[in-house]
Amino acid sequence: MQYNTLKNSNDETSLSEFTYFLAELPVKYYYKTTSKKPKVLILGGGSLYSIKRTAPFASFVTLVEIDPAVIKSSLLCWNELGNPGETTNYRIIIDDAKRYLKSTVEKYDVIIMDISAPYYLATALLHNKDFYSIIHKSLNPGGLFSESTQGRPNKNDATSMGMKILKGVDDIFPNYLFIDCYKQPRGKRGFIISANDLELNPDQITTQLISDQKNTGVKVFNKQNIPFRLKDVKAYSNNNMEELVSENFGRIKSRIQPDNRLEGSGTYSKMQKQRTEEIRFSFLSTIGKRISSIFTF
Repeated sequence: MQYNTLKNSNDETSLSEFTYFLAELPVKYYYKTTSKKPKVLILGGGSLYSIKRTAPFASFVTLVEIDPAVIKSSLLCWNELGNPGETTNYRIIIDDAKRYLKSTVEKYDVIIMDISAPYYLATALLHNKDFYSIIHKSLNPGGLFSESTQGRPNKNDATSMGMKILKGVDDIFPNYLFIDCYKQPRGKRGFIISANDLELNPDQITTQLISDQKNTGVKVFNKQNIPFRLKDVKAYSNNNMEELVSENFGRIKSRIQPDNRLEGSGTYSKMQKQRTEEIRFSFLSTIGKRISSIFTF
């Protein structure tokens, strides 16, 4: 079965918009400011749309995806949007993103984090400052790293996902631009273009947004004037997953809904308590195994 993905590909809250800001914009920025087509690494991005976004402005694109079934599904069911078509300057590697970066000797000009939001441990181990440090070391001089804060950072909540991701980048990279998609027609998201040693110019990004007709509903900030207080924010890290664990256990526990036929009965209370403890034990066991795997990559 194939889906008519092009029907809504220009929807400003769609995958089309997301991959423009996350992938195409930083690669274009690098190309136009250095007059050199960059060597690009995309981490995740199983939809393959980021390849089509970046390949025209890149010397070569490498996409690392852990699940081969995702690639197969994209080519089969999302053919119009995901299929790179006649594009030839790319390759797909099936591997874990962290393992790949720690084992390869290759360096890149632009690295793009196109991985699912850190709702769960597996992805939180990548959207965190320990992994950002690995990315930092995998960039060529003058290289760029592109990350999404998923939703917009909530300046009133230091524990929000967007704030934690932004803080992680802030801790590792000396320079970055924050692109705030704050109102319609944009989906409410944030994007970060960061650099080791390249001076980033928000005016150049704004000029590119205007040229691409993507500037409406967008503000661009440099590191020094972002409208967020990060002092009290704790970034995701391999040693700071407590809130993620409690959030996910709460999410799982909330799915055990009362059965009205048993509610109020001793049988219900006993069954509910037993099931909750079973899930808690299973959840924490899985967490322990996953954390221990950090040190094997």
